[in-house]
Amino acid sequence: MALATPDGEVTTADDRSARTWDPSTPAPTVDTAHHRSRITALACHPAGDWLASASDDHTVRTWDTATGASRSILRGHTNPVRALAIAPDG
Repeated sequence: MALATPDGEVTTADDRSARTWDPSTPAPTVDTAHHRSRITALACHPAGDWLASASDDHTVRTWDTATGASRSILRGHTNPVRALAIAPDG
């Protein structure tokens, strides 16, 4: 399953990763979100400085879009997480 943000600057792939892209270059600028299973949902903060990814591995992870550094791992779901939303105020 491949997902992308509306601006196309963050994408996911079947390799369980998310990548941030600079539209002016053909290579990803940041490679993030290494889940243990496929990514099922993706959401970006309105300011674009962090993103959240959900997975069949029952986790939601948040990431810094500039560096790819992990911000948090949310655990506790007993089933795969299939949807995400970020409030307009973050």
